Amino acid sequence: MKAKRVQIVRETRVFPGWHCRKGAPCSPTCRGEGDHGIHTGTWLYVVKGARGDEVLTLSVSSGIYPSSAMQPDQLPEGTDLTLHVTYPTSLAQMLDGALACAVVRGGHCHTWSSSVLAAREFWEKYGTGARTIGGVSEEFWLQLEAIFQEKRQAAREARCDLTHDKCPICGGTGIRRRPAARKAS
Repeated sequence: MKAKRVQIVRETRVFPGWHCRKGAPCSPTCRGEGDHGIHTGTWLYVVKGARGDEVLTLSVSSGIYPSSAMQPDQLPEGTDLTLHVTYPTSLAQMLDGALACAVVRGGHCHTWSSSVLAAREFWEKYGTGARTIGGVSEEFWLQLEAIFQEKRQAAREARCDLTHDKCPICGGTGIRRRPAARKAS
């Protein structure tokens, strides 16, 4: 039997750094006091399946500040490694609902396995030396794809919307296990 090949899509996204003291507030409540609102750019590495309902993201602080911040640039650093999925992986996620998400198909996700430490360790091992978003090696992408496959399988095994429903009796404030399908006699 021939093994099924899974299509993997790679993407990169660049978000520039910002400096809210120069008229670009970082949030609706930001007053731009002190060094608040100065941030390096972000590089986002994305690995996803062809359908886009399971997506692994690696966020990296580029270390590049906007010129108005008058901060010396720093070396890039991994800041977050997260698997985003369109289905709940816990009963609590079923109750809470999905959050707005810009990386998955449909625009709403649940997160599975998010880690700052894993992002830093991954970047130190496979991304060191990259000074631009495209400066990473093929080994970097292969390792990111391997993590995606591993985390995706774990999330699929934890998927609970196939076995549970929000309770219709209590208006969706509770969860109940789906009744087992009856076998025909």
